[in-house]
Amino acid sequence: KEIFEKVRKLFDEKIDKSTFTKNEEIVSKPDKYRDILYCGICGSKLHLMSEIKKDKREYRYQCPKSYELGKEESCNVYIREKDLDEIIFYNIKNKIKQTFGNCENVIGLVKIELNKRLDMIAKKINITTQQINKENQRGSWLYSKYVEGSVDSESFIHQRDATENYIQELKERLYLLEESYQRKIVEIEKSLEWIKAMYQVDSEIPNRENLLKLISRINLFPKKEVDIEWSIDYEIIQVIIECCSE
Repeated sequence: KEIFEKVRKLFDEKIDKSTFTKNEEIVSKPDKYRDILYCGICGSKLHLMSEIKKDKREYRYQCPKSYELGKEESCNVYIREKDLDEIIFYNIKNKIKQTFGNCENVIGLVKIELNKRLDMIAKKINITTQQINKENQRGSWLYSKYVEGSVDSESFIHQRDATENYIQELKERLYLLEESYQRKIVEIEKSLEWIKAMYQVDSEIPNRENLLKLISRINLFPKKEVDIEWSIDYEIIQVIIECCSE
């Protein structure tokens, strides 16, 4: 099935192989940058290519427009795979230094801080739930007074509508808080995985599994310039930096 999907993908992209030189070809070897490496000029996904040079096979990534449109309209975006590996490795190591510094027990410190933020949302959920219960009780009390005749019809309807509207607002607020709580749980798990993956990149270039944990997108520009979008939010990276600087 995997081979079939790769073949279908090549046909879907409608690549004209007649434009390649006799030593060029699209390769089917495992591509660890698949779906995260893009041309910084046009936004196209870069293709993994191979070429025989001096009896050695060399792999490189190239913007499809480089061979579809010709030199004049080309984005001129390409890079050897081993050069990209080195650049990404350098950027990850640099990010580790900037984010973690010499801090020990990063995971423990970050987990404590993010759980504090989770607890704050949980408290808001609890308060909002209590407010809803309180307003429901008020509605029941108001109805009982109306039945007793202590409250006239016009006043009852006015207060009932106001109470029901407020309860609806509280329920909408509760829904958003609960959504935020669930997102925060996922965020914490993802952040801890990100930190673990960062630490695994110590002396070797990351494999695809770690790349996907660390990076969501790589934009490649001419002259081997890259812009990396990390897989966790900037806000969380700042939290990590703050925890490590204390």
